[in-house]
Amino acid sequence: MRRVGTGVALLTTLLLWSGTARAQGFTPGAQVYELTETARLIANRKIDYEVSVSAMMGFARPGSPVCQAQWAGPAPGSGGSTDLRDSGPVCAITLTASNTVDLRTGLGPISGTFKVVLPDPINPHAVDAPELVVMKGSFDGNMDFSPAVISGIPYGTVTGVLLTNSGAPIPFGGVFVMPFGPDPNFPNLCDLINPTGNCYLTYSLSGVNPLVVTVTGAAPVTPSQRALGYPTARFDFYFQQ
Repeated sequence: MRRVGTGVALLTTLLLWSGTARAQGFTPGAQVYELTETARLIANRKIDYEVSVSAMMGFARPGSPVCQAQWAGPAPGSGGSTDLRDSGPVCAITLTASNTVDLRTGLGPISGTFKVVLPDPINPHAVDAPELVVMKGSFDGNMDFSPAVISGIPYGTVTGVLLTNSGAPIPFGGVFVMPFGPDPNFPNLCDLINPTGNCYLTYSLSGVNPLVVTVTGAAPVTPSQRALGYPTARFDFYFQQ
């Protein structure tokens, strides 16, 4: 996703997995981390676009449309109060997403595929990431990053539909998350709770379409929310109740 410059490398805010973050009509269901991203800029009659492809991995809550209870298990690491895996057993999920953002409006489409994976049975100790596919599907949606792109307000939302290989279309809402460092444009946020590290903004969420985000503060990035030392972006899914 595009990094919007407001004095820090920000794009979106963090979705807390709590009752205060639950949007009417949606319930928290999955949470993935952006492990890699490639992007290119396109100029078309002075209207610039960014086209990106991201590979992500994360976790889904048992009972959600992408996590059957028999697939769930403990996940390593701790993300503190902001991480789904700390709420109990979870399913592992991988995701590849492609999107195009109009840098004039902040709007654009997003689509991708996902797979629910279990530990590889040929690895007797199962210490690496899960990889045996037990469910797969796709998703399509619309992004609204107008607050970030136009105003430098660091959040963006997604609404769309998810398709699995074993059920009907599932409406979802989502929020992207970007880490940031201490910055004078956001005093008493990351500077206050983690003056030498990185943070995510926190928010409450309401509404269904569109999703309405209210920034509430910040939370530190934990070691398990990093990949090869880099703080990772997050994509948090709500599924329609």
